[in-house]
Amino acid sequence: HRCKFVDCGEIFPHDRIEEHAEVCGHRTVICPHSRCNVKVGLSKLLGHLNDVLVDCSFGSDRIENVSLVDKVSAVQTLNFSASEMSRKGKFVSYKLHTFAYEDISFCIKVGKRDWLYHFYCVMFAAEEVCSEYKIEMTVHERNATSDDSVVTFKFCGKPCSIDIDEKEIYGLKIDKTGMEQILNKSRNGAFSVSFSIRKIPTFPNFLH
Repeated sequence: HRCKFVDCGEIFPHDRIEEHAEVCGHRTVICPHSRCNVKVGLSKLLGHLNDVLVDCSFGSDRIENVSLVDKVSAVQTLNFSASEMSRKGKFVSYKLHTFAYEDISFCIKVGKRDWLYHFYCVMFAAEEVCSEYKIEMTVHERNATSDDSVVTFKFCGKPCSIDIDEKEIYGLKIDKTGMEQILNKSRNGAFSVSFSIRKIPTFPNFLH
């Protein structure tokens, strides 16, 4: 049986075709930007996000490990501003920040829904692959590091898979009261999101 996704074309036995479809590199996914419902093949997702006419993402940057010994990325800091209008509104969606780390791509998704600010890491991979990674993400004041900020909120866990439904996405959620403590520290409602990511080391199992 031939894979149902047009750009794939691989052939599998009947009892393996559905298993392949779940992880096919060309499977259909939905753009992670909350205001974009475009369905696209996973292999073409970055092309979609990097399209300046689409305007879903700032583009993709590559991040490296701190060193060959410390298998964790250097801390990345992203800056945002919440306008007076967006602070009063129930729904806000910022452009995505997309990154490539080792052999995988992911994005940082920031927005606001029903008075809750949310901060997610969406990895462009299956759940099983996501479980091999861990991200630490901190929301803090703009003109301070995450360690020096008077108020900080932190998430530590595995990234979300691009395959999960928007309603099932998980990460850091901050209510209006908590977020205002950070936004009030600046004149223009500025805040920052700092994060690092690492691949969880695997060790051979010598037990039988």
